[in-house]
Amino acid sequence: MQGSLARIGPNLLLTDDPEITRRILAPRSPYLRAPCFDTLRIDPAVTNVVSERDPKKHQLLRHKLSAGYSGRDVGNIEQIIDNHLLIWVDQIHKHWALNLDDLPKVDIGRQIQLLTVDIISNVSLGESFGCVQSNSDEYNFLGAVQQAVKTSQIFSALDELGILFYYATQVPLLKRVLLPSVADQSGLGKIMELAERATERFAGSDITLNQSLLTSFLKRGVARDQIATEIVVSMVAGSESTSTSIQSILLAILTNAPVYQRLQLEIDTAVAHGLAMRPVQYAEAQQLPYLSACILEGLRKHPPAAQLRERVVPPEGDYILGYRVPGGTYIGLNTWGTQLNSVFGADFEIYKPERWLIDDEERLKTMRRTLELVFGHGSTKCLGMPLAMMEAYKVIFERIYRDQNPLPIYTLAMPGTKIYVINSVELIAATQRYPKTLAFPPIEAKMGIRLNAASETANQIIMKNVNGDEGDWGLSMDTYKCMRTAMTPGSNLDPMNHIMIREVAAFMEKLHTVTTSSKLTINLMEWLRHEITLATTNAVYGPQNPYMDKNVENSFWDLVHDLTPILLNLVPFITARKGIRGRETVAAAFLRYFNANGQHHGSKFVQNRYDVSIHNGVSLEDTAKFEVGGGIAMLVNTTPTVFWMLLHIYSCSDILQDLRHELATITTVTKDASGSPLRTLDIFSVKSHCPLLASTFQEVLRHRSVGTSVRQVMEDTLLDGKYLLKKDAILQMPSLVIHTDPEIWGADADSFNHRRFMADKTSKSSESKRVPAGSFRAFGGGSTLCPGRHFATTEILAVVVGFVMRYELIPEAGRWSLPTHAKTNIAAAVMEPDYDLSVKVEPRAGFEDGSWAFKLADSELVFAAAVEDLNT
Repeated sequence: MQGSLARIGPNLLLTDDPEITRRILAPRSPYLRAPCFDTLRIDPAVTNVVSERDPKKHQLLRHKLSAGYSGRDVGNIEQIIDNHLLIWVDQIHKHWALNLDDLPKVDIGRQIQLLTVDIISNVSLGESFGCVQSNSDEYNFLGAVQQAVKTSQIFSALDELGILFYYATQVPLLKRVLLPSVADQSGLGKIMELAERATERFAGSDITLNQSLLTSFLKRGVARDQIATEIVVSMVAGSESTSTSIQSILLAILTNAPVYQRLQLEIDTAVAHGLAMRPVQYAEAQQLPYLSACILEGLRKHPPAAQLRERVVPPEGDYILGYRVPGGTYIGLNTWGTQLNSVFGADFEIYKPERWLIDDEERLKTMRRTLELVFGHGSTKCLGMPLAMMEAYKVIFERIYRDQNPLPIYTLAMPGTKIYVINSVELIAATQRYPKTLAFPPIEAKMGIRLNAASETANQIIMKNVNGDEGDWGLSMDTYKCMRTAMTPGSNLDPMNHIMIREVAAFMEKLHTVTTSSKLTINLMEWLRHEITLATTNAVYGPQNPYMDKNVENSFWDLVHDLTPILLNLVPFITARKGIRGRETVAAAFLRYFNANGQHHGSKFVQNRYDVSIHNGVSLEDTAKFEVGGGIAMLVNTTPTVFWMLLHIYSCSDILQDLRHELATITTVTKDASGSPLRTLDIFSVKSHCPLLASTFQEVLRHRSVGTSVRQVMEDTLLDGKYLLKKDAILQMPSLVIHTDPEIWGADADSFNHRRFMADKTSKSSESKRVPAGSFRAFGGGSTLCPGRHFATTEILAVVVGFVMRYELIPEAGRWSLPTHAKTNIAAAVMEPDYDLSVKVEPRAGFEDGSWAFKLADSELVFAAAVEDLNT
């Protein structure tokens, strides 16, 4: 192997170099198709457009076929696709989405295959097979295609086998066994029979009455004995390759939640703004940048064809990558390898649509030229590519839009269980009336068991009366009570708030000291994560806080990074080794903390948690392990919320100036002992007298929350008098769907409007806009409303206010950009940026001198952090 050239057989080379591939496939290239192409004949005695090896004959045949494939002779292709797509959507809607009970398992990949067969049979023959409506493989076409593909792969591997097969088919008895025949009642032979009958019917008649590939071929002079073969080729390529591409693209989208959610948002916005109708027109779909990026990236990651498409080096030989290659050598073209090229970035192995949205036209041009090779190049470029791309855009659009806007509730069939997904605000509100039968504690307990890796005895204690069915006792019930007591605004929460504010003031002052004497550049997310981790944990754990040990802090974030395989139990001892080591390090630190009675000097929160754990019989070792899991709830979401809030504020000068003007009205200025200005901000005045800041905060949460509320169905429950939820099923309520619903938030639901949550100044009422119950779910809702939301809100606002009033943040790249968030952690309720932003921190002009102070007052004030708070 030499770079992009490898020898894989005695006379066979392989290359994945895009430029070499393009040169070999160029028009008038001296490289001819190798004998392996003979195995692509439907009948060994008759060549077709994909098997013809003679360049002149091939070019002549392509010319005759192109008018049909391009749509010049078949002008209603888009209408054909639309008709079948609507039937397909209706069938899935009737037989899948509407059945909440006794749900049949639906193989969506199979349904896509049936759809593509119906489309290509209509386009090819002028009438559809009707596979979707019958939910069956008519004429066993798909089964025959799959068998033919396997056979072709075997015979293409060795020329000798192909030659042997050819001579075997010259024996009449063997020919009847080995080859498809028009006498067959199914398979490829049946397609040939249908094509021959249609050819007889339209030959000599007015072929304009039937717009199809078949009538186009007749019109353009394709030999009548050639037409049946070409129709079979179009049917095979237009079903197998197209469905494979659509399935792989859809799989990549559906298994990547941030991609899925972003695409849903783009599609839903386009429909809401009238930029796309349904069924979407191809021209409209192509104007949706993220949809295009998802499709292009799907084709790159899973090219529709995997064959080597071998060519023969011309007799005079050639030089490839500086190496002399003798004439007659076969060279295979590795399509999959060409798409794993550094032009796509160092992370070319992952599915990442955002790579197609970069602001670098030259690089994008090179990427597109490389991607185009999945459809061939030059005179061998796939004739059916326009049709396949049109189908892909339309099917993906409709499938994702249907997920976003199908029904108020629908069902997903999973191995061993069902998942009900609620998209309706009204049904979300209804679920909150059943806290015992649609329960969160059993879910949380099971996740805690996986996360904490405590002893079996501790796990049994966790699950004892986990849902409170036997009364208000047990570790689960006691833990909820003790957290609510400690985190409710008032005397228990005040000490935590005071310590946290002191910590925030300290790191803000540290920034001031550095920036007044030198230039400072920070990685914003990294810097915030460290400072907020210490501010939070110092407030909770007191002077013996284990997180003050940098190794413990780093170990905790190693655990967070590996949470997905740990919580999903994906062989974590292999896939999450670093995270497991981090968990052990943090647990050992907390064991030392409790052994030293560190909780006695900590907050009411940690004292309550410790007392409840010991009271319920949990050992000290397991109590320390439980505290590791507690850090997830405390730390994972605060930092990204601050990150996004600062980004939205500083990237828009109007928002920044509006907020500075508002905050100035509650800032008091006095003189300190030295006569310098002392500017004081009362954090609770920030909460009560800064509606624009409050609205900005809530809009950030609306835009950036990705949490999904989860419940377990404890017994059969009739929800809203209509929907029967079966025992042991799982119920999910994704916040992003609700937070981006134009019916709730208006036509601009996709845009960031920092005034969205403010009072309507045109009305006589000064009350805040009332948000429908269940529609603002950044902190969950109902009986599982996050008890720590008040502390988190105070901390977030303190950090943001400190930056806004004291510092300028300037992106080192010269302009602000919104990072992607495809790698958001499974436990995160707020999007996590995929990459950090490097920013320069400078003192705000006119505020370089003097000092700043935070103070707290009116500790029982409830800030509107959740919809329940908004409407109280």
